[in-house]
Amino acid sequence: MIGTIPCFNGLIMINEAVTNLTTRMNKIPYFLQTVIFLVLILEFGCDSFEEPPLINPIIPGEFDWSVQATETTNDLFDIHFINSSTGWAVGNQVILATSDGGIAWPVTPVSSDIPELLKSVFFINSTTGWMSGTVSDGDVGEIYISQQGGAYPQLQGTFATSLNSIFFLDENNGWAAGENGDIVNTTDGGSTWNLLTNIGSIVFDFIVA
Repeated sequence: MIGTIPCFNGLIMINEAVTNLTTRMNKIPYFLQTVIFLVLILEFGCDSFEEPPLINPIIPGEFDWSVQATETTNDLFDIHFINSSTGWAVGNQVILATSDGGIAWPVTPVSSDIPELLKSVFFINSTTGWMSGTVSDGDVGEIYISQQGGAYPQLQGTFATSLNSIFFLDENNGWAAGENGDIVNTTDGGSTWNLLTNIGSIVFDFIVA
């Protein structure tokens, strides 16, 4: 699986076998899977660490690590791949895209009104994907959709708090989560977003369904 370590300043790509977990989770309804992952983040998420979590040493033949240069000096906060070649990374007013497994990471063209901090990205195919983020003070969260492979994302929704993570099951069903225990979802590809929870003092850093 390819993912990010919550609250770690930078992106680490990990290719790891998770057969046992995947087999067990596939037997659980999607809604319950979401709840389970949220509970795990609440229990073991970044707020419980005074320092970034430790990473296990590299074992030859088990992991492949490499540094990949990009065309930006901006901070990056999330990365998502749909296959071994095609992926995106988002960060401080920037969206990067690769079609060659990360050999090149060109900056995609965007409008000037995207939020200062893009915190999460999720694509369902090579053209359509969503990004969530916040303005610098964290008081307003926004969700954007791109139907041009990451280029020129369009605003879909504005919310009262930062949205730290976004996930789509298919072209219609998606969720986003963030500050104040907020979880929002859509069943129409983001045309409308509904508030599912507003717990208050809890911060959701990651959501998976």
